[in-house]
Amino acid sequence: MGVISTNEWMRKDFNRPVQMMERLKSTFNDTLDAEMIYHHLMKHGMYSPNQKTKLTWEDLKENNVWEKTQSLFTAYKKLWGGPDVPIYIFPLMSSGIWNKKVETKSGLAFKDKLFLFTARG
Repeated sequence: MGVISTNEWMRKDFNRPVQMMERLKSTFNDTLDAEMIYHHLMKHGMYSPNQKTKLTWEDLKENNVWEKTQSLFTAYKKLWGGPDVPIYIFPLMSSGIWNKKVETKSGLAFKDKLFLFTARG
């Protein structure tokens, strides 16, 4: 699996994150709807669409974050013999507690998937 091309998802649906979450319903065994998934991820730092998070996304693309993360994942998966899980990368939320603490990354891990939220490429 490795890094999922969420940059392509955002190219199409950046301003419609709930629509993007439709793609994830099956990974949650269809027990959560897209809006519930989005709100759960937002609690852990996933972006909400605004100008600042759009600039963050542009920075992530310019810095090849998806490719760099895939390279790291491949190396450490081999070194540690870890599982082959999908990794979803999204911009970090730009307001609220995340902004006050000047966070640059957050994430959420499940036994079968990993979500990374970042503000820096």
